[in-house]
Amino acid sequence: MTPIKQFKAPDGAEIMGLGILGVFESLAKEQVDPILKTHNLSRDDIQPDGWYSLQLYYDLNKQMYDKPGGPMTLVAIGKATAANVTDPAAIGSVENFVTQELNRAATTVIRNTPEGYGYIIDKKGDGHYHVTNNTGSANDIVFGYIWESVRLLSNSGNFVVEPVANYEKGNMEGSTFSIQWE
Repeated sequence: MTPIKQFKAPDGAEIMGLGILGVFESLAKEQVDPILKTHNLSRDDIQPDGWYSLQLYYDLNKQMYDKPGGPMTLVAIGKATAANVTDPAAIGSVENFVTQELNRAATTVIRNTPEGYGYIIDKKGDGHYHVTNNTGSANDIVFGYIWESVRLLSNSGNFVVEPVANYEKGNMEGSTFSIQWE
């Protein structure tokens, strides 16, 4: 399996418009519209059931990342995405989220990706996993998505989600996150 770099889509990979719109709905129009304009797009151009270049989506994320406060904006996008799509009743537990939902979610609105695209899951013990981002999505978005999903699914409220490898700014490798809960 070849590691996938942040902000770099596999050749030919596409994302559904629904995936793009969901992210942009969590941000202020003033933040997103200037970036879309640099690609000769507006929100009205993106149809929920249409397919768009995954690289375009990653380029938009990279432009947000490079702005002042960009990494925190991407964490907020990840958290807002989780708040919109993580259904505790359907998923049931943090364990199910980590072992089943993460990779299902990574491939539901994205197509034409190579084998191994998704998350690498490594069980460390009861209530403890390491998850490595191998999607091309920004590590900050992934961190926000995982953190908020675990918060929503944690019955006790006792949990920790933290980066343990490759999370420093400027790193383009996929980060590894430690997820622990009671």
